[in-house]
Amino acid sequence: MSPKYPLVDVIGSTSVDHPAFLVRTGMFVGAYSLFSEQLGWAIVRRAGDIDSLGWRAIFLEPVSGGGQIQLTEEASHPDTPVIFPGAHLGLKVFDAEEAANALKSYYERAGIDCEIEPANPEKTKWFVQIPELFTFSLEFVSVGVEPSAPPQEIRERLYTSRP
Repeated sequence: MSPKYPLVDVIGSTSVDHPAFLVRTGMFVGAYSLFSEQLGWAIVRRAGDIDSLGWRAIFLEPVSGGGQIQLTEEASHPDTPVIFPGAHLGLKVFDAEEAANALKSYYERAGIDCEIEPANPEKTKWFVQIPELFTFSLEFVSVGVEPSAPPQEIRERLYTSRP
């Protein structure tokens, strides 16, 4: 199964370390599904089951191999108000507006609130907030070129590394 909105790359350098983002309590599977099925990311490694503090994490990378991120489930109560502290994950896609609208439509059909807004007047950058899943925003940035085929080993990992 190929991703619906293939990611070209992560914005910024992840060579020193990987960015880590919090996933809302109880929404870990939904968060993983967004990255694997909608964006085409592959699990690089798991950080284990839920630990004594209630945390669990996975490390993901886009099929392009352009860097890793960590998704960690927060340990707080699921009814804790969501605060978006300005943290966002920048993602390069072919068409940012199309990808943002597609995610909004997808989550609305599932009954999950998803807010989108242009991040610049040219509408080449779009913020996507999914409060039920994440405590951060996604920022889609249009690159205007189709992504090239991913390396074979990453493609194979995508199809064999399902949780």
